[in-house]
Amino acid sequence: MGERARLIRLSENTGGAGGFAVGIAAALADPEVDWIWVMDDDTVPGPEALAGALAAHERYRATGQDDLAVMGSRVVWTDGDDHPMNTPKAKIGATRAERDRAASVDAMAIRSISFVSAFLRAPRVRSSVCRSPTTSSGTTTSSTRHACSTALVASTCPDLW
Repeated sequence: MGERARLIRLSENTGGAGGFAVGIAAALADPEVDWIWVMDDDTVPGPEALAGALAAHERYRATGQDDLAVMGSRVVWTDGDDHPMNTPKAKIGATRAERDRAASVDAMAIRSISFVSAFLRAPRVRSSVCRSPTTSSGTTTSSTRHACSTALVASTCPDLW
């Protein structure tokens, strides 16, 4: 875990979204990649942040079906308080079983996560890439949007500042 990293230098500043897009696309092209960790450029992960997230996933897997698509981190200020703008939001309508399962591994079922630190499950992203539908003539249309539903859990270990 954590032994592989790849630096991709861009010829111009494409902003955070451009960097995420290039990095995610490169990771998705490698069939051995299971998780993609994206984070803001001023995020400082603690030394155990990656190991903690992967351990949370392993604990979750041990409790049942491995259906995670996204994991997130608890984001804290340097003083240890939760960062108010980057706090994971609880999943609306989560069943009691979903909430209990997440809590059993020190996590919570979520509906949204901040880009400050998000773990994307590469196989789930690969299988749910939303493409523009094609018409009978083979041309693409852009008027239809696709929504991809996922099961989400956020790690509660305070390893990011």
